[in-house]
Amino acid sequence: AHKVAEGIRAVPGMSVDVFQIPETLPKEVLEKIHAPPKSADPVFTYDKIPTMPSYDGILSGIPTRFGMMAAQMKAFFDS
Repeated sequence: AHKVAEGIRAVPGMSVDVFQIPETLPKEVLEKIHAPPKSADPVFTYDKIPTMPSYDGILSGIPTRFGMMAAQMKAFFDS
């Protein structure tokens, strides 16, 4: 995401906001599976949805696991 944002910012007049979606696993589980630390990017919460029409474009990167989108992305889209 940061490399894509870097490329967009290279275009004069363009700006980018990078967000992450809410984590669905408890902190204890993340620690047990030795998950890497989360980025410092702000979390895109449901209260931010009304801001979406103010963007000229929205790009989302969706990681896959075993051919399916990550559970966190699915949970976000489903809700």
